[in-house]
Amino acid sequence: GPVWSINRTFEVDPMAPSVLGVDAERYDHREQAVDQRFDIEVMDHVLLPDALEAMVWLEWRDDDNGDRWPDPTEHRPVDLRPPADLTTPTGIYTLLIDDSSGLEGERVGFYVQGTDAAGHALQDGGGPERTEHLVIYHLGPERAPELPSGGFSLLGGPRSVLHPGT
Repeated sequence: GPVWSINRTFEVDPMAPSVLGVDAERYDHREQAVDQRFDIEVMDHVLLPDALEAMVWLEWRDDDNGDRWPDPTEHRPVDLRPPADLTTPTGIYTLLIDDSSGLEGERVGFYVQGTDAAGHALQDGGGPERTEHLVIYHLGPERAPELPSGGFSLLGGPRSVLHPGT
């Protein structure tokens, strides 16, 4: 009978994808918007993940226990828009959040999760605990803290020179 010869090429993917950065500070301020945009840069050596999701917490919607902080069970998934070309080593995934119904001073937090085609979990995307979020931000303008008049006093009255320990 006939002899068939088939050549296959396999690429080994020993590396997990990882978040390289996001275009926001870890603790930030943003004005309310219908389409709050975050660009998240992800790296993977063989093939970028085709789908990642952000686990988003909106204080006014998701804070079930009323403590004003995100808890692991209070997040909702939002799909990220992947880059057009998944074969490059890095790509920008886009997250859009509608935080327009939040009030000034309320918070929004998110972390990113997912796997690549080889099943490796995304690294450095944050997590569900209070100190693990990729980004958590207050709604409203970024401004210097305000101290009301009479908001503090000096023990022993004013002094001409202030120095630690005096």
